[in-house]
Amino acid sequence: PPTNSTMQLYPVGATAPAAATTLGWLQTGPAVATCRSSASPLSGCCVWRRACSWHLPGHGSGVATRIAVAVAATAASAPATSSKRKRRKVKSGLVSPMRPVPEGISRPPYLGPGQPSKPTDGFPEHEYAYREEVSERKIEIKTAEQIQGMREAGKLARATLEAAGRAVAAGVTTEEVDRVAHDFIVSHGAYPSPLGYMGFPKAICTSVNDVIGHGIPDSREMEEGDIVNVDVT
Repeated sequence: PPTNSTMQLYPVGATAPAAATTLGWLQTGPAVATCRSSASPLSGCCVWRRACSWHLPGHGSGVATRIAVAVAATAASAPATSSKRKRRKVKSGLVSPMRPVPEGISRPPYLGPGQPSKPTDGFPEHEYAYREEVSERKIEIKTAEQIQGMREAGKLARATLEAAGRAVAAGVTTEEVDRVAHDFIVSHGAYPSPLGYMGFPKAICTSVNDVIGHGIPDSREMEEGDIVNVDVT
């Protein structure tokens, strides 16, 4: 099934956007624009970015680019302050077991027999995977049905990100944000792509402050002033 990955930085303590229409989208390519909207309570401190992938959620140079752009834009748009609060380094909390997915929802192929169950097993094998020993690379030409599937996945990813963002608040755990996203995704008949991917135990990634990316939702409570990167695939 096609996947669509989308990410947003949420300043904890600010009001999450009620709808994506209040914000501008960062477009792929050299031209980068931060979102600013007088209608948004975040006053331009919020950045959106979309990227598509095929069975490989959140991997490759794209994730580093998305995070670097988002961090730079958020820092540039944050209001100036005369004092700086020393932020404590983020410590991992407890990670709960994987949440179940209803049987009627189809599973992605990277969860099948012989596929990696942990990062040290390597990446999943598929027809279009890059292999150094292969001289010619196959490029997949999407069918009309696949393209429409990507559009639907992208719409659900955006809606999921908005639902997860509304759960971000001081005193709330990233585990709770994951629960909200997980339940939202499966309620729409979809599978949360990161769940089980190379052993990843959650439906989304939540990276707080100095955690660069692919943070695992856990029992740590978010604090006032935290910056939370929520990544939905």
